[in-house]
Amino acid sequence: MRMKVLVTGGHLSPASAVIDELLGRGHEVVYVGPAFETQEALESSDEYPAMQSRRVIYESLQTGKLHRYSWTAAAGSLLRLPIGVWQAMQIVERHRPAVIFSVGSYLGPPIVLAGRLKGIPSVIHEQTHFAGLGNKLSANLCDVVAVSFEDSKGYFPADKVVYTGNPVRLASLEVREQLEGMENFERKLPTLYITGGHLGMLTINMLIVELLPELLAKYNLIHSIGTHPDQAAVKELFDDRLAGLEPGLENHYIGADYFGPAVIGSIFDRADVVISRSGANICTELAHWKKPSLLIPLISGQKQEQQLNAELLSEAGLAQVLEQKGMTAEFFAEEVDEIVANHGQLTISDDDLERLYPLNAAERLADILERYG
Repeated sequence: MRMKVLVTGGHLSPASAVIDELLGRGHEVVYVGPAFETQEALESSDEYPAMQSRRVIYESLQTGKLHRYSWTAAAGSLLRLPIGVWQAMQIVERHRPAVIFSVGSYLGPPIVLAGRLKGIPSVIHEQTHFAGLGNKLSANLCDVVAVSFEDSKGYFPADKVVYTGNPVRLASLEVREQLEGMENFERKLPTLYITGGHLGMLTINMLIVELLPELLAKYNLIHSIGTHPDQAAVKELFDDRLAGLEPGLENHYIGADYFGPAVIGSIFDRADVVISRSGANICTELAHWKKPSLLIPLISGQKQEQQLNAELLSEAGLAQVLEQKGMTAEFFAEEVDEIVANHGQLTISDDDLERLYPLNAAERLADILERYG
């Protein structure tokens, strides 16, 4: 039976994976994302274009963010929470979903609360090893708490929590479209994919600028520079560096702000080694591709979340972990050479893959939503 599901934003990748599963089963989806000051800002966001491409209705919710570390910011946010609850009630009343699905963040609690007041069941998903503040609040109001990792269960009511794993976007698991420029790569050279996620990693990008001629003499390089404003100056440095390379080396390099879902599968498929941050999504994708990786956890990550992700993949046998603090270009180059030389020894067993990174997490969550909807 076709049903309508209201999905709140937060972690876009797992939300998108579940949305795709729901759409594939013939259900209708409405997405609740953050409000933006202008239409231009909305259209240049990550969430809105992703939903437009799926023909999913986008509803904006303006509410207070949940701050842990600043009393001043927390006080200002608390004043906006009633507005968020009022808007959430309107959204829920307007669409009357059969069930609500929340992936955390400050957008979740107002919608889950509105659903509770109107008798609509809700399921929330915790992507991290810990418990986000939004999900902690929503856990008291929802019907089911799904978690990505077994060690997250203890943060939620035992009678509500269920382990599903972290939903992974299907586009990242299959080759849909070849990345333009890979046909010019030197076939005898190993290929590296370097990414800091959507925003990029400034420290590592600066090291790559310094090492670019040396790296391109030995490797083909696919480089996701990042969309953060701080990366603008880095891009100029790359342009200057590429212009000064020995003839032919420029064919070993493909750089972009960000590689979209159409080509990301071909990048994973071609890469011999991936050098990356260690967010939950990229680690899940690396596990399913069984790609040897050099992981550099984000230093400022909440509760060392990325460090835990990196250690989990390392213990499974697929990754080496590198600390960013105090890293020099010489040390980074040595670590890259070492993992490329030994990448054939890094792998993950099928048992660990199924236990730690179940491929059917999106299906499990869709089953739960159908059961409650």
